[in-house]
Amino acid sequence: MTTLTLTERCARAEAWHEHARQTLDTLDPLVRQSAQGVGLIAPWDHFTRGIRAHFAEEEDVLFPALRTVDQGAPPP
Repeated sequence: MTTLTLTERCARAEAWHEHARQTLDTLDPLVRQSAQGVGLIAPWDHFTRGIRAHFAEEEDVLFPALRTVDQGAPPP
């Protein structure tokens, strides 16, 4: 079994994030069509805003710090 570096794991996580974002983009119109009038739009919007913010924070802060550590430097 090959052990992945932090940099490689970050790249995999970012690829997964992109796949998840594309899935959300595909689901969004379907949810909006199906959920109108049943009170699910607000929770759906809350979820999608939260997960997108979560991904952005990891990509902007966490992953760069992990890559820095992987290169032998202290995190910023």
